[in-house]
Amino acid sequence: MSIEHLGKVILVLKHNIILKLQNVLQNWFHQRSIPNKTELLTPLYELSKKDSGLQLTACRTAFNKVIEVLSSDLVLHL
Repeated sequence: MSIEHLGKVILVLKHNIILKLQNVLQNWFHQRSIPNKTELLTPLYELSKKDSGLQLTACRTAFNKVIEVLSSDLVLHL
């Protein structure tokens, strides 16, 4: 496999990740249950932009925080 081929594979994978993320963010019903959702979801929205770099650490941290908030007692009792 050439470096050029690997670059194309990475671009396809990034494109697929962005499409899935955009779909999740657009259809995420529970967003309204997240306090400070704008601040919390910003890294995920930034990743979904076309020319963004893959900053997986910030996105993973944001995603884990969203999961933590959604599974908290406060949200589950709403």
